[in-house]
Amino acid sequence: MKALVVRSPGTMVTEALPMPEIGPYEALVRIDLCVVCNSTDQMIVDGTFPFDFVRYPCVLGHETIGTIVAVGEKVDSFRIGDRVTRSGYKAKPGAGLHAAWGGFAEYGVAEDVPALKRDGLKHGFATPKPIPKSLSDREAALLISLSELYGFTSQLELKGKTVLVLGTGIAGLGIAWFAKRFGAGKVVVAGRRDERLALARQAGADEVINTRRPEAIPELQADVMIEATGSEDVFLRTFRLLAPGGHIAVYGVAENAYRMPLSEGPRHFSLRHYDTNEAASTEAVCRLLIKKEIPVDLWITHEWSFEQIDQAFRQVRAGEVVKGIVWLNRTNRAKEERRQ
Repeated sequence: MKALVVRSPGTMVTEALPMPEIGPYEALVRIDLCVVCNSTDQMIVDGTFPFDFVRYPCVLGHETIGTIVAVGEKVDSFRIGDRVTRSGYKAKPGAGLHAAWGGFAEYGVAEDVPALKRDGLKHGFATPKPIPKSLSDREAALLISLSELYGFTSQLELKGKTVLVLGTGIAGLGIAWFAKRFGAGKVVVAGRRDERLALARQAGADEVINTRRPEAIPELQADVMIEATGSEDVFLRTFRLLAPGGHIAVYGVAENAYRMPLSEGPRHFSLRHYDTNEAASTEAVCRLLIKKEIPVDLWITHEWSFEQIDQAFRQVRAGEVVKGIVWLNRTNRAKEERRQ
């Protein structure tokens, strides 16, 4: 089977690897697609991910949709033929290969976390979730990102408030959309690219700000500022728009520390980094996707085959992609859909 391996920072290759073996609480998954995470995947490739649990060489990728093809004897949350999120490649002990979640692989492993908890056993970081049959693979491809964004936004007190969202990647666009769902009175999106700001408008933002045109930045008193860029540039240009006593909610994962331009903004404010509560939010996001309420076609801008994965990462690095799907087993998946 094939997998995408980051041998060392800056060196990414597609390699042939042994099929993973499953234990009693695990399922073998044919990974049908993996979505490129524009921030985390890129930082792992570059060696700049700001957490120390990533070790090299590693199999990259964490936003997967796959189909169960075999189950261990203790598995009771999954059945053969079920689709699940969050599977990844698992190398044999001593193989000298690690997993940065391991999603860019033709086959992977999904843990039955409820069964492990039931029997008092430890489980890994990811919690694979079953996918409703009524969701297409393309819709399901956004489940992980949108569940994180829903879980993040749901923790904020937004009803009736003016919300300033910094960033026009999938994080900023999704948070802005969910902020409206959670009752924000006014949602303003700030970014540096007109074409992305146009997407924010299409997804329901009340106003947009291009921070590369300082003369056009309006006077605004935002009750809540949401940092979703992972970079200080937009933050530095908009901090003064936070109202006195306002709240900064941080979603973006930054490679470097931010500067805080205290002389330009309010003297009193609060700041907090929030967890995403992805696993607890998946069902709610599934319901919205089933109702066709989420603008999937606005946000999935690119699709590639596994053979085009180098091109995929070049386009992500160039800033061309909002969200892009790499199809790993599209032929097998298409045959199944025709049979259904």
